Amino acid sequence: MPKNLNQGSESQRVAIYTRFSSKLQYSTEFQIRECREAAEQRGWIVLDKYIRSDEAKTGRTLHGRDGLAELMEIAQQEDCPFDGIVFYDTSRLCRELVDSLNLIRILRYSGVFAFFNRHSLDSRDPNFRPLFIQYATKDEDSSTDTGERVHSGQRDRVLKGYAASGRSYGYRNVRVLSTDGAKWRYGRAASDGVRREIIPEQKEVVNRIFSMYASGLGTHGIALKLNEVGVPSPGKLLGWPDKLWTSTTIAGILKNTAYIGIYTWNKNKQIYNPITGRKEYTPHPAEEWERVQVPEWRMISDELWNAALAEHESRKGKAGRKKGGLNRTESSRKYVFPSLLSCEVCGRRFRIYRFKKGDPRYVCSGYRCGCCPNYLSVTQPIADRQLLDAISGQLCDPALSARLSVEYCKLIGSCWDEYTAAVAQSTTDAEELRHKCIELKSQAHNIMDTIQDCGKTDLLIERLQGIQKELDATEASLELVAEGASPPPSAEEVQRLITAKLAELRETLAAEPEVVKNRLAKHIDALMLKRVEGPEGPRYEATGEIRVFAEGDPDDVLLTGSFQRTCKQYTPLSFPLKASLIVKAGEWEKRTMSAAARKKIGDAKRMWWAEKKRAKTAAA
Repeated sequence: MPKNLNQGSESQRVAIYTRFSSKLQYSTEFQIRECREAAEQRGWIVLDKYIRSDEAKTGRTLHGRDGLAELMEIAQQEDCPFDGIVFYDTSRLCRELVDSLNLIRILRYSGVFAFFNRHSLDSRDPNFRPLFIQYATKDEDSSTDTGERVHSGQRDRVLKGYAASGRSYGYRNVRVLSTDGAKWRYGRAASDGVRREIIPEQKEVVNRIFSMYASGLGTHGIALKLNEVGVPSPGKLLGWPDKLWTSTTIAGILKNTAYIGIYTWNKNKQIYNPITGRKEYTPHPAEEWERVQVPEWRMISDELWNAALAEHESRKGKAGRKKGGLNRTESSRKYVFPSLLSCEVCGRRFRIYRFKKGDPRYVCSGYRCGCCPNYLSVTQPIADRQLLDAISGQLCDPALSARLSVEYCKLIGSCWDEYTAAVAQSTTDAEELRHKCIELKSQAHNIMDTIQDCGKTDLLIERLQGIQKELDATEASLELVAEGASPPPSAEEVQRLITAKLAELRETLAAEPEVVKNRLAKHIDALMLKRVEGPEGPRYEATGEIRVFAEGDPDDVLLTGSFQRTCKQYTPLSFPLKASLIVKAGEWEKRTMSAAARKKIGDAKRMWWAEKKRAKTAAA
């Protein structure tokens, strides 16, 4: 049952509650002193035992405010020791109107009044509710307004090249004191912003991370290597001695554009979850991100950044699954070809299977699942060595380099004719292209003004994206005009390029298996393994095409300027590979299986052959 609230009773006992979220606000001592003086003026008795405070706690949520929760719990007891709670201001209770009204309602039901000193608001007053709602609404609006002002202030500093907030690995934050000698509250010197300085030893680690990732090592493998050699992790540098490098930390570093001198800000928006009371971050649309050039932050080259980005793109979706686990385990780092070998019978990939300790083998995954009759396996170390030797032997052949140079010259010649014609056409239409650029930019600005005034719509965004694509194509044509036509590369230049690329690939084959594996994945789509019977027993014959230029590698281009974008027309340049793989005699897979498993696979084989025979008959 609720207690009776009597505003006129004497010697009422009260508790005091204080809160601040920042040291720039009213201190705990100040609030207690003001509340105590107000209580004494009214003849109330302050119970020191029930003075509670929440320091460095936001008023936008009730979660984590143990002092308030304890007072509310005591207030709801039958033998509550105090008659009321004194607050310095309505904002000290809460900055959300819904939560504030609910707390007042609970206190009223429990027979405990609330008194707010700054505005002399007493919950026992008949006019309390409308006045309290008015002040609580201002508190909520003030919180929202403060967030917007902080966001605007951060944006202003970002545009000036300062760091908005937080730390980033590789940099130290240095306050830039205000030149006019201004001071903040409590005498602290004011600052214009926070600039970042590069830490040389951490810069080397960042470059090492990007280099390892670009060479094909996964984020998990990079973290393991850094932990093995004892490189301090970001968490350890912040004072957590047991914190190690993790794949999540590596992934965050690889996405940080600050390392190429671009500050990407406003990617996320901070909100409070009303259920959990915790901060959460929701992503902003990409068009709302702020990208500011800060050259002094640069740690890595554009070439290394683009190489890592291309490697990341190659790992998405099906392309990522083809890489064979991205070297997650110690054993998988020693396997070079599990993602590149295909069965000639069923077309499925070969996978590594280990039927006994110390004997990893390449086996057709279709045979393992019972849908392919190709049971022949090959020992992994032998297969890797034979294939690498075969590739290296062909790369050393001078005749191959000469043949590829002639073929490449023909490819360049046909592409150059198209390029020259494009330059001539763009030169003829140059004036028209310039007018078109001006018109497209004007249309884009008009749409952006409309979005700013009326808000975004799907139609406006779609139209803006279409204009941007058309503008990019027009500016690319104008670049051709600025460059003008130039003579094609000479045969000597082509010969040097091909020789250098073949030598680079040959050197890569001598590197660690994990590097070789990911490098070859850029040059080879698949190597087909065909079973061949010979006098010495069965063997596999490997055939396939090896590209001279790595797929998606930004360094594999010959030309400069806008014509660089046509380098993909050269990538079909390749040479065939043919190698023979020794296979140990004996169907060892069958001996390791149970009778039921052998019967299941035998039935599947018979069904597969019968289906193939029916298909052949139907085709005839």
